[in-house]
Amino acid sequence: MTSKNSDSVQATQELLGRTHKGRTIRDEALPAVKAWRSNVKTRYDKSECQLCGLILKSNYFVKGCVNCGATDVMPVD
Repeated sequence: MTSKNSDSVQATQELLGRTHKGRTIRDEALPAVKAWRSNVKTRYDKSECQLCGLILKSNYFVKGCVNCGATDVMPVD
């Protein structure tokens, strides 16, 4: 089983347009999802929205989830 911390999870989100929970990624969030490759070596760790399951670098969740707007975000272990 692939860890949520693996880059393959973010690649799959980009490819399928869905989170690992099966939720659709909105058009407004797609630029952030597609930017994962350029953010691989940043100092930010990955975080996950607890509602929709979107996994991105934590700097994308400053004002809540860019996909669903939820504020319940947890670091990915």
